[in-house]
Amino acid sequence: MGDVDNTGMPATPLRWQQLVGELSSLYEQTHHRATRLEHMELELEFSRARNEELEKRVKDLEREVQVWRQAHERECAAKEAMANNMADLHKEIGSMKEDTPLVVCLIDGDGTIFAQDFLVNGQEGGRLAARALHRGMLEYLGSAATRAVVCATVYCNRMGLREALSRNEVCSHTQFDAFWIGFSQAASMFQMVDVGPGKEAADAKLREALRVYSRMPQTMRVFFGGAHDGGYRPPLQALALDNSLDKVVLIQAYDEIAYDLRVLNLHAVRWDGLFMAQKIGGLPGDRGPLSRPDGANAHGSPHPSGSSAAPNSPGPQEPPPPGMRYIDPTIPIGKNVPPPCNFHYLLSNCMQGVKCPYGHNYILTPQQLAALRKAAKKAPCFIVNRNQQCPFGDKCCMSHRCPHATNCAFVKAGKCKWSGRSMHDPSAASHG
Repeated sequence: MGDVDNTGMPATPLRWQQLVGELSSLYEQTHHRATRLEHMELELEFSRARNEELEKRVKDLEREVQVWRQAHERECAAKEAMANNMADLHKEIGSMKEDTPLVVCLIDGDGTIFAQDFLVNGQEGGRLAARALHRGMLEYLGSAATRAVVCATVYCNRMGLREALSRNEVCSHTQFDAFWIGFSQAASMFQMVDVGPGKEAADAKLREALRVYSRMPQTMRVFFGGAHDGGYRPPLQALALDNSLDKVVLIQAYDEIAYDLRVLNLHAVRWDGLFMAQKIGGLPGDRGPLSRPDGANAHGSPHPSGSSAAPNSPGPQEPPPPGMRYIDPTIPIGKNVPPPCNFHYLLSNCMQGVKCPYGHNYILTPQQLAALRKAAKKAPCFIVNRNQQCPFGDKCCMSHRCPHATNCAFVKAGKCKWSGRSMHDPSAASHG
């Protein structure tokens, strides 16, 4: 017979229930393990995808680091090369300065005219005028000019000046021609240059000679005989950009220096008896009286008649003429309202004219011009930004190239101020 329990009942149903319970428990455990395994497989798949994404990101970062490392190496190499070039240039400039210094005299002969006493004495008068000019420059410089080489050039319209002097009964044609020869033969570095007819002929040569000589390292001083003409203000202001203006000394012939030049506060010297003290009529390139832009007399002279200005003496402070104004020194130059026009002051050529939204009526000091030049080079040229060719080329006062060139991080995001097509060329890093 079948198994029975203690009560005498068969044990099969109990065993069956026990097995069913065990089977159910085993099923639940198996189901739980299967569910957990499924979750683990999902987590593993997610981790695998995440790892692949991270590996890709790491490779991208490694490539980016490599690009920046190469850029840094190029920058370091360029910086080292620039430092070497600067050292060589400083050495060369030092060597040039140790050579015989040069004292230059540039005279606008159509306005700064030698005195009548010299002109009427022909060749002898020319030689005496040259000696007096030479002596005056050396006396002004003192012991600093002991080893200096002195050269002087007078630019004028020979025929026009000769006719004007003859017409005003200052000297005859023959006397003037003889004076010309005497002055040119007085010293090997003294000469008178005939620029021919034309109102701006002498001006053009004087501007270029002034620019070249003032920027030569061996030039100690440039005596400039153009104090009568306010038109020389732009080339003189341009010299302030590379600190060459301190070399210039104005030669004052008339009682007053042109107002546009007086505001530059340049040193000036006056040698009584060497040049005519009064302007005569009918001169070549005559620009009219030495007055303020509004026609009022500009009273007072920076330096008294008959004396040489002390090299460190400040010039007079003049109120601005009507319509002009000074920069507010308490705020950055670009914060003035309106800001000064870069093209007007730095290139003397604003193409927008009266439509220009920037200021054309400021009176700027050399220091303010230098600050304006520095600020302008940090901004893109609006002409090149429009993908047009700038008429000023490399001489433009504003920047034609992004300083970061191909390494610019802003251009990829479309946020770079240098938006012209050519402003991120590979050569951009080496251009302004």
